[in-house]
Amino acid sequence: MSKFLPYSRQAIDEDDIASVRRALTSNFLTTGPEVKQFEQELQTALAVKHALAVNSGTAALHLAWRALGVGVAGLTIGDKVIVPSVTFLSAAVMAVLEGLELVFVDCDPDNGLMSAQNIRDAVANDGDANKIKAICVVHLNGQFADMAEIKKLADSNGWKIIEDACHAMGGKQIGMDGRYYPIGACHYSDITVFSLHAVKNITTGEGGIVTCNNDEWAMKMRDWRSHGMIRDRDRFDIQHLEANASWYHEMHEWGMNYRISDIQAALGRSQLKKLSKFIQARADIFALYRDLFASLSESACEKLQLLKLADGNGIAAWHLAVVLIDFNKVGKTRGAVMQELHEQGIGTQLHYLPIYRHRFFNEGAGKSEGNEPIILSGAETYARRALSLPIFYGMNRDDVMRVVNALKQICRL
Repeated sequence: MSKFLPYSRQAIDEDDIASVRRALTSNFLTTGPEVKQFEQELQTALAVKHALAVNSGTAALHLAWRALGVGVAGLTIGDKVIVPSVTFLSAAVMAVLEGLELVFVDCDPDNGLMSAQNIRDAVANDGDANKIKAICVVHLNGQFADMAEIKKLADSNGWKIIEDACHAMGGKQIGMDGRYYPIGACHYSDITVFSLHAVKNITTGEGGIVTCNNDEWAMKMRDWRSHGMIRDRDRFDIQHLEANASWYHEMHEWGMNYRISDIQAALGRSQLKKLSKFIQARADIFALYRDLFASLSESACEKLQLLKLADGNGIAAWHLAVVLIDFNKVGKTRGAVMQELHEQGIGTQLHYLPIYRHRFFNEGAGKSEGNEPIILSGAETYARRALSLPIFYGMNRDDVMRVVNALKQICRL
């Protein structure tokens, strides 16, 4: 039988192993010089003032939501925030953790991306829209929302913006000046977050990054990342007799243990050097999928087609290759198609069930009291048809053709 093709996987080579081995034999295993160097290299690569490495994309999202509460006009408990419907749970859960109420926004049914018009519609349908203070925009699958239009809308309403770029490390957006800006530069947003999970474009095993250009937010997030402990003598409240001692610290606000280890950072530094190579390989794989699906007959395309490409607003970082299948016309459930593909050595996944369909949100978490259950047509249509196909560094042309041929055979095309 042919090798099994998961929907995604990490790419680890001898350089990565050597970097981790070096960290394992150093004096630091937890947060140390590798983390500091990794952050400096991220700041350069992403063209941003501050980059903080943390232990997950979820931690990055929590720090981002909390940072937006810093300052005179910051978010406070009970404020509303606009969140995507089709993305991983963390974007919404971490906002709830900060006491924020959620306004779920719809998306394009053919690629899952939210638009400025989707946001306007969500605002118009909300009964208390004057409480909305921020937006979280997801760059789903590695494609980008139209951030220029969303930024105009946000600025006109005084909203802050988080870019959830957990799928988009290595991508580049076109600015209003025609230049390309790395995702993470916060060109159109206040804060950007990334995931470094094993299946992402680069990995530290588990991990995340949060970027911003705001000095105060960066300082606060560094405190919160490590239990809220402060070791900067210039910021101490108490002139303790031993305040100059290396062990002395103060805690002014609560924090979490969101630290990443030097072992993980060593792997991240090695992976970051290969980011452009990984992104190009994924782009080539996606382009082959696009060409193969484009060659299908008109009747076949009524059953199966690749997701719609976003208008030319940058260079995508293809984390996922999503095909949209009309399972009713195929005459099989998604589960049946996935099982038949698995039997042929091909792994697939759904990204994602709309967040608002989970019981945690259906029972009112993060919503205003008395709100009706949410059903958003674009999110429902996208999620009903979506199937993530294999895409990862190391796949070749034969692998892609094998996936497409298997899918055509199973869907009787």
